[in-house]
Parts: sequence; structure tokens; C-alpha cells
Amino acid sequence: MNVTKSIGEVSRSTGLSEDTLRYYERAGIVHGVARDGGGRRRYSETALEWLELVKRLRSTGMPIATLQRYARLAGERGTGKARRQLLVDHAACVEREISRLTEIAALLRRKVEMYDEALASRGRERARQ
Repeated sequence: MNVTKSIGEVSRSTGLSEDTLRYYERAGIVHGVARDGGGRRRYSETALEWLELVKRLRSTGMPIATLQRYARLAGERGTGKARRQLLVDHAACVEREISRLTEIAALLRRKVEMYDEALASRGRERARQ
């Protein structure tokens, strides 16, 4: 039996707000969310796995429009090459961002070292007085 979860349960387990979950569905990013007899959303294990992927892709800075395209392609047969290329292109963006952040982190480390040296120098001067 395929266990399903309510939108509240999914929100709590994923950290995504209920509004975000509804938006992803309206935007075509999440497909196939079933409804119970009362019209309430019920998320299957498959939908939960997809949401985890979506969440991870968003955490890399993937734009909504790109996610929409990826979700559309994932629902179509024969789109493996296009999906692969989309991920290759996004991975290149992520790698550029990592490089940029690595440079910033190095700058911050140099600034901290400068402060450490200045503070140590002042401490030595005070100790001599």
C-alpha cells in the first residue's frame, strides 16, 4: 500500500511551507498530488522523493523557471538528453558560484589574519608599557 501524507505532514517533514507546496503544484513543478474524498492533498512517496529533489535543486540556486522546465521535461518521454543538459548547465553555474564564494572566503580569512596581527601587536605594545 502506498502511504500518503497530508500537506501539513509534508510541510513539517520537508521544511517547506504549505504555501510553497501549493505554489510548486500550481507552477507545474510538482505533479500528481492526489486528493482525498474531501479534496485535501495527499502526497505519495513518489511525490515526496520528487519534492526532495526540488528542494535540493532550489538550494543550489536553481531558478523557478528552470525547475518548471525540468519538471515539464521529466513528465515527457524521450527528454533524457534535454534533462541532462539542463543539469549540466546548472552544475556549471553552481561551480562558478562555488569558485566565487571560495574567493570571498579567502578574502575574509586574510582580513581576519590582519585583525589578529593588529590585535596581537597592540597586546605586545601594552605589555611593554
